[in-house]
This record gives sequence, C-alpha cells and structure tokens, in this order.
Amino acid sequence: MPYFNVYSCPIMLSIIVLAAGSSTRMGARNKMLLPLGDRTVIESTLFQILGARQAECIVVTGRDTERLQQLLGNLPVILVNNPDYEKGMTGSIQQGVKIAKGIGYMICLGDMPLISSEEYFRIHESFEESVQSDPKSICIPEFQGKTGNPVTFSSYYKNVILQHKEPEGCKEIVQSNIDHVYRITMTHDHILQDMDTPADYIRMTERGK
Repeated sequence: MPYFNVYSCPIMLSIIVLAAGSSTRMGARNKMLLPLGDRTVIESTLFQILGARQAECIVVTGRDTERLQQLLGNLPVILVNNPDYEKGMTGSIQQGVKIAKGIGYMICLGDMPLISSEEYFRIHESFEESVQSDPKSICIPEFQGKTGNPVTFSSYYKNVILQHKEPEGCKEIVQSNIDHVYRITMTHDHILQDMDTPADYIRMTERGK
C-alpha cells in the first residue's frame, strides 16, 4: 500500500520523482538501487529533494516496486506504482500528476543525486516567482546554455499532461508553449548529470565523494 505522509507546511508545489524505469542501459541492475556512498542512488536523490522541505513529494515506482516501497516507506513521500512503466516515461509522469495537489509539478529524475537541496530550492523559488505573473509558466534550469532537469510545469497543464501521447516525456508540451518557458541559470552542471550507463555510474560515484 502507498505510504502517505506529507509535510505539514502548505503545499505550493508537487515534486514528482521518477524512479520507475527499466534501466536497460545499465544492464541487469536497477540503477535506483545501486549504492552511492552510504545510501542508494534513489535515497541520495531524495535526501537532497527532501532537504529543501518545500513541497509534497511523490515517488513513482515501477521496476522492483516492492523493494523500493520497502526502502522508502519510512520517508515523508507518497509512493505510487506505475504498472506500465515499460511503455515509457510519460506514463510515470501521468501517475504522479494524477494525484498531485500543488500549483505546479517539478518533474525530477531519480538518478540525479548531484543536484543539491539549495539548487532544488532555487528552482522552486524561481517557479513561484514566474507563476505569479504567468499562470502558464514552465521553468527549465540551464547551465552554460544547456538545459537540464528538473522541469517544472504549472498545474495549468494538468489535463494536457494527462492526455499526452508521446511516450518519452513532455518535450512536445514545452515546445508548444515556448512563450511561457522561463530559464533558470544555475551555477553548477548538476542539472545535466543523470545516470544511464555503467560509465555514468562510475563517474557519479567519483563526483559524489
């Protein structure tokens, strides 16, 4: 059963953490469960997200969902399973958006443990500023001209996201609403560093020391 335990602070933003993927490029291993220091990859990512203490946090599982629910069950997160995770990332985003209560949705990847709590907080603050003047705002962090993750959508796009057919994410929604996209300049490349291959994992391990 899902574990419901969200923050006592007013909900302004919903953070949706994608931890459902097949990790096919990692081989037989589920990258979310790989060790990174004294935690797993997904725990390390959530440690930074929860450190910002700014929003409800929904974690979408798929592969190894029972192991992930056992691992994360005592954290202040809402766990939701995507049984169709093999069909692509969009289904996992939709599972999170369905139950999200915030004014926006920060779509986070579970394999990006280098992004710090301070960086999540900055992205959240920037979104709150932009959505006050533009209810259709979409915020995207960038480093030296390169855009990364997490992308934050106003809840204006809830039905658009839920009806989206492209299986691998919401890039088309961003491109179709380019006049409402706001870029957030970051001082580190952490927003560009996800982990798809064994080489990525080795690099992430070295950088996380």
